[in-house]
Amino acid sequence: CEKMELGFNPVRVSEGGEAALDEVLGRYEIEIDRLLVSRLEIGARHPFAVAAAEGRFSGEVDSEVIEDWEGEHREAAQRLQRAQQKYARQIADLLDAPSRAAFEEEVMRLSYPRVLADSGVDRQLEAILALEDLDEEQKAEVERMASEYAKARARLDQAWMNAIDAEFADGGGSSPMPAGNVQIFIAGGGSESDVAKARAARRAFDREWIDRVRGVLSPEQAERVPTPRRARGAFVTTFSDFDPETGEESEVITIEIDESESSEGN
Repeated sequence: CEKMELGFNPVRVSEGGEAALDEVLGRYEIEIDRLLVSRLEIGARHPFAVAAAEGRFSGEVDSEVIEDWEGEHREAAQRLQRAQQKYARQIADLLDAPSRAAFEEEVMRLSYPRVLADSGVDRQLEAILALEDLDEEQKAEVERMASEYAKARARLDQAWMNAIDAEFADGGGSSPMPAGNVQIFIAGGGSESDVAKARAARRAFDREWIDRVRGVLSPEQAERVPTPRRARGAFVTTFSDFDPETGEESEVITIEIDESESSEGN
């Protein structure tokens, strides 16, 4: 989790809270910068990177050295997460009710991007409601289904987020492995992990709902609303990470392995 870059504006604070909010944001910047630099410094000391700099092969690195580094890196990530959560609570307490709700929603979206991203069902609903020849009965049914889907999905999303939190607290989750100026994070755990089970349950739920919402359409309408592409075992995303020590920007590639999807062959 990096610095929170919140995508809503303006923010309104409760009466007399402007100075307090400025103080909290100032402390947030200082502490999060310190924790980010610490994590980057630990990341740069990955045993494989050290071995490469010394002209040694990665196979020569002792497994206990790797385990010690992974523990140190995990603790740094957990310190950063706790700080983010602490400041999110402090900031929320200083906002008025509408801004607090928007802020908390945005923090959740940034904290669990894969869980809370728009789903294939969301995109299907949007595409269907955009059809110009949708009659009033169809429109009412799609809107009803959208509300029902959102409520039912929220329960599965919460289970998925709880599993992610538990795995991270127990030392699981993402494990970074550097590759030159590119960092690769293999995420997700095995197909028997609680995170994998929760993720598979949400995706099975979404597949069922895609069929349900498309059932509202006539065959001719359905032809004009393409079905979403289903994943085949892995999800790849990239973002940039700036190293203040070297002044270089590296590309971070996140590869999330989803064995439950790949085994279905869909």
